Amino acid sequence: MSWNNARRRATTCGGRAAALGLAALTAACGYTPPLKDQITAYESYGRWDANNFAAMTGRAMDPERLAALRAAFQAASPDTITFAFDSTAIEPAAEIALEAQARWLRAHPSTMIAIEGHADLVGSDPYNQRLGLRRARAAAARLVELGVAPGQLALVVSRGETRPVIPVEREERVNRRAVSSVEGWGAGWRGRSFDGKRAYLAYEQYSTKEVEAADVATTDG
Repeated sequence: MSWNNARRRATTCGGRAAALGLAALTAACGYTPPLKDQITAYESYGRWDANNFAAMTGRAMDPERLAALRAAFQAASPDTITFAFDSTAIEPAAEIALEAQARWLRAHPSTMIAIEGHADLVGSDPYNQRLGLRRARAAAARLVELGVAPGQLALVVSRGETRPVIPVEREERVNRRAVSSVEGWGAGWRGRSFDGKRAYLAYEQYSTKEVEAADVATTDG
């Protein structure tokens, strides 16, 4: 069952469950979406970009420290897994690589990574964009299953067929990949559903005098 179908099911069996999110859906319907669908549903990670990462971690990135963390991660585990043609299945070699990644990430719980999914140059651009995202999510889901905190997965994204290792228009395994890379550190908001830092940033970004005036004018007690 897809996440969208699960939301529709929640509407029929619980009314408000779809609006309240995954936990309410599970309670109302007795249904838990597979982890790969939970990754698309939760908004606790996979939302990083260059503009908001420093605010989320609460500190500036030290280039030397970042380079050292990246080197340590790559020394401890392969940063790339590959896939069979038109597949998102985690094969045995990829499983070994992800287990090594997970061990390192569990040992460095403040480290945050990006996972980028890629496709080879066979098929349409839109299809390969979706396929790349499915591969990135498959890698992310397996890391979470292996005990990595979801908050450590700062970016889960597709590059489609735009960044081939070998630019040939045929099936090429090294192009069908998901790549994990260290992008920063900091506990950020991980493990806190709504702390003071998040509230302050939300206020700064979304609250205006006009909005506040309207709220006051329409408040009936």
